[in-house]
Amino acid sequence: FVEQELMTLQAYLERGGRALVLLDPLEVTGLEDLVSRWGVELSQDIVVDPAQQLPFVSAANLFVTTYTQHPIVEKMETFMTLFPLVRSVRPGAEAQALRVTPLALTSEAGWGEHQTESTTFRFDEGTDSKGPVPIAVAVERTQEPNTRLVVVGDSDFITNSQLPNVGNADLVLGAVHWLIGQEQLIGISPKSLDSIKLNLTDANLR
Repeated sequence: FVEQELMTLQAYLERGGRALVLLDPLEVTGLEDLVSRWGVELSQDIVVDPAQQLPFVSAANLFVTTYTQHPIVEKMETFMTLFPLVRSVRPGAEAQALRVTPLALTSEAGWGEHQTESTTFRFDEGTDSKGPVPIAVAVERTQEPNTRLVVVGDSDFITNSQLPNVGNADLVLGAVHWLIGQEQLIGISPKSLDSIKLNLTDANLR
């Protein structure tokens, strides 16, 4: 993002804008300072959690089952979300009139790996971020205009190939409903369509 675009985004948020911000690890987008102004701290790390690791899958594929009491995730107690590669996203320094709430976290055994060039993961005391590590936060300005942001440390979890996984769709739909002030719709997933097979003869088709 160039400076003019960042100024436009900041002006939009100051007017009470709503934004879903998905920031992958190992990337510099230019949005880092912007979200910092809104009380969100990003780390250049990769979050791993061996205690939640799926069989035959890298620990960097984060499997999350711990959520907070925020409206976006309070109905996801029995849901799981899968992130192919995610960075830590946590509340930053306290800012006046901003409520910053973590949404999803690793277990206590997880950590933020700062040796991102390594192909193996090992927790290093004093270097890596100790778990539980938050990977998504919600921001709400408590005075008018009522700005809202949701910042997640990964964008791949809602790509076509990943969205059907476990609770991924529920998380992103919950975030969107909360952002636009439709909290009453959170947790109501669309019903699956039944597959109907109709066999027709050539005469029927004509």
